[in-house]
Amino acid sequence: GVTFARTHGTLSMGDALMIYSDGIIESRGHDLSEGTDRMLGAASEAMIRRGDSVADAVVSSARSGEADDRAVFVIVRS
Repeated sequence: GVTFARTHGTLSMGDALMIYSDGIIESRGHDLSEGTDRMLGAASEAMIRRGDSVADAVVSSARSGEADDRAVFVIVRS
């Protein structure tokens, strides 16, 4: 099995915690850093605009039809 480090923290007002699987950022013919940048850019823009759903922005930014993996995305905002 795989072991992951545990960590603890506190979310301050306005913070967000995103947990996602590689299916959100991976797509054929593109590297992971491009997918990560795309996801974080969409999330950051939605956080700045405040009225936009961060989850909707991230899901919309994923390359539809190009992924070959399941995608899971969870966000908690304080």
